[in-house]
Amino acid sequence: MGKTYNNAQPRSTFSKDSSEKKGPSPATVLRAQRAEGASQNAIEGFALFCVANILANLAKLSVYHRNLFAGSYLGLRVLFMILYIITTNKKLSYARTLVFFAMVSECFYVIIRSASHFA
Repeated sequence: MGKTYNNAQPRSTFSKDSSEKKGPSPATVLRAQRAEGASQNAIEGFALFCVANILANLAKLSVYHRNLFAGSYLGLRVLFMILYIITTNKKLSYARTLVFFAMVSECFYVIIRSASHFA
């Protein structure tokens, strides 16, 4: 259990070390692992995005605000995935964490704003 959590390579912290195998360079293997982690994160975050969109539609929020939310969320998602794939040090991983926090906060803002229309 002697491993510590690595925020720059979060999904590989508890996986087997695949850099010992012959094949691609260790840097390529790590980048592929980060790309896979970014893909998994996007799939996991899709549910929250859908819930926020559905509630915004049910609450009849303005089309402008719904489009603004969707566009900014998708823009942040692309930025997050780029940061996830290129991050190799802990300093840059904190920027990725801030982008993730902005995406999740944006979803919760839309959910709360939509809920206030039902009250």
